[in-house]
Amino acid sequence: MHDRGIIKLGEGEIGGKGTGFINAQKILNDKKSGFQPEALVDNIAFPQTVLVTTEFFSRFVEDNKLKSMIEEVEHGPHNEASSEQLKNAILEGSFTEEMSRDLCSILDSFPNPIVVRSSSLLEDQKGAAFAGKYESIFLGNQGTKMEKEGAFLNAVKRVYSSTYNPSAIAYRHKHGFLQENEQMALLVQEVVGTRYEKYYLPAMAGVGFSQNGYCWNKEINKSDGLVRLVFGLGTRAVGRGYVRLFSPTKPSMRPEGTEVNNIQKCSQKNVDVVDLEQNVLKTVHFRELVQDGFKCFPGSQPMISLRDGAHLYRPISNLWDSQHIQILTMDGVLSSLWMNLDIAKTLECLLKGLEENLKYAVDVEFAVNYDFEKNKANLYILQVRSLSEKENGKPVSIPDLKNEDLIFSIKSNIPTAYVPDIEYLVYVDDIAYHNWPYREKQSVARVIGKLNEALKGKRFALIEPGRWGSWNPELGVPVNYAEISNCVLLVEIARRCATYVPEVSFGSHFFRIL
Repeated sequence: MHDRGIIKLGEGEIGGKGTGFINAQKILNDKKSGFQPEALVDNIAFPQTVLVTTEFFSRFVEDNKLKSMIEEVEHGPHNEASSEQLKNAILEGSFTEEMSRDLCSILDSFPNPIVVRSSSLLEDQKGAAFAGKYESIFLGNQGTKMEKEGAFLNAVKRVYSSTYNPSAIAYRHKHGFLQENEQMALLVQEVVGTRYEKYYLPAMAGVGFSQNGYCWNKEINKSDGLVRLVFGLGTRAVGRGYVRLFSPTKPSMRPEGTEVNNIQKCSQKNVDVVDLEQNVLKTVHFRELVQDGFKCFPGSQPMISLRDGAHLYRPISNLWDSQHIQILTMDGVLSSLWMNLDIAKTLECLLKGLEENLKYAVDVEFAVNYDFEKNKANLYILQVRSLSEKENGKPVSIPDLKNEDLIFSIKSNIPTAYVPDIEYLVYVDDIAYHNWPYREKQSVARVIGKLNEALKGKRFALIEPGRWGSWNPELGVPVNYAEISNCVLLVEIARRCATYVPEVSFGSHFFRIL
């Protein structure tokens, strides 16, 4: 096991994400933790990290006289205008000269791109992970000293401002945390990766769950876990795009099946990278990074399969037929060692070991990269938190229903769940939504938000075509968390009898919504 050490800046608290990161490192460093086999642990690493305590947040709030505005947003009536006013006040706020100097001293430790992650006091606790509620900001960390420092301080303020965004406030309200003292600490981490032309990215990244609530095959067990793996930065894995979804014990079993058209459709198309020239997070098509078997990001060849008509195959050399279609299947990195790293078995070991030691199911974000100096690949742990689970684990008998009493039914692709006593169904008609003008699809999300508020305290389900929370209205209703926070069940549908088939997410990102 390899780690670069952790630096703590300030005298305050380090927050939930910082605590989870430190606990994971202690477990991996403890020879008594029982990780098996031990040889796999040698491939697990931690990125260089600085923990910025809540002391800086408290001082920033006090220096910029923000306390009364915060109390209004936290305890006053729901008002988007007041939330926006507070956000702008934080972004326009300033650090004292001493604070700026202390914060910017962090940059001396990071020659490469960095990410500024939230680590609030309430974040990442068992039963309330706050997943996706606060911001993480990627920085290219290039340019003059003044440019780098300015970008870094702005990123800190952006994370601070996300403490009071409407989705975070709605989440705190739903889980009974509005009376709790919420303050923001930070994790500043190196971005695990390699420079390729003007971009910076890891070979792979993803998110793993130690429990699988979506077992699409009878050979897959809930305790086997679930992984979303992508080429490039892990932001693509926790979003709504297509990824390689697999269970670590059965990595070759795909939820989309073995039909070539489905594999191609459900394969990753876009890759998130850090653009070193523009100093921003950017999305590019994978073929910009993998042009052929010779001109490609180092080590990415095994991620690619080629399609020849109805036949899908892995190239046995770097000589690829230019007439065959490149598909990012990840087959080569899951079926054999990648740079002497068994990714599936390492993740299986990691997820089970952390769950056993922490005594609860875990959600782990990771990145995979190749160490050219040591001729070895490592899997880097970026964060560890509890995986929210609502079920009590007891079997439930499904009653026999008459056809006339049936509203909808499904026989496969059902996550493990039991949601009784639903009073209302809110249904977005798939054909009508598909035909709705693109520019007006956002209005559907706002209507959902109003219904969410009107049905507060009721038990209701939301049913829609495609993916809940998609940033692209063509893929699903683009709601934010505050607009669905009161529902008890989310359902994604893809009716083949419609004029088109919406692209659902196979349910895996639902772990990160409610």
